Amino acid sequence: MIGGLEESGRWAREALRVGLDDRSVTQLTMQGDAVLSPLGALVVWDAENARAVLIGGGVQRASNDRAAQVFSAQRDGGVLRVRRLPDHPAGPIIGVAGAYDAAGRRAIVTGGESMDPRARATFALSLEPGRERWQELAAPAQSPPRRFSAVMAYDPARDRFVLAGGYTAAGTDRTVWVLERTARWAQVPGALDAVPSANALL
Repeated sequence: MIGGLEESGRWAREALRVGLDDRSVTQLTMQGDAVLSPLGALVVWDAENARAVLIGGGVQRASNDRAAQVFSAQRDGGVLRVRRLPDHPAGPIIGVAGAYDAAGRRAIVTGGESMDPRARATFALSLEPGRERWQELAAPAQSPPRRFSAVMAYDPARDRFVLAGGYTAAGTDRTVWVLERTARWAQVPGALDAVPSANALL
């Protein structure tokens, strides 16, 4: 666990390891690049490299409440090794949706709340250690309507990515979109009609 808010409302600045079996909580020493503790960042588990990749999120600073920062966090015993990666192409952003692409060794991300209209685009972050970089897969006009705090997952049965729910300027979004390997998005009509509230997806 990294960042977030404590019960007191203070910004949490430490990293914790929580044992799900014994319910133990151990504080980890953070080493490496300096990063801001995020709230609401997208977390993608990079399975091949056994590390978490955190993208954007809210941060406590006077100039802006969103961060463009992207970093990896990898546990090594009692140490959490942090390394800055290239910033999100749309700059400071929060509420990004994304999923891990094992075949492509990358993270697929889209959407989020940002002042930059490029946030609507679909990007891939390659996750080869030391060679991480961003690539635009689909331009804003070829990506789903802009939203934030949506959920995204990989569908192994059909080898595609699914984006659902989230919020837009008009309120809760109830649409579902799929991203094929060809980097083409398509909407799934009526996919959430039977769901009482799209908030259940968030």
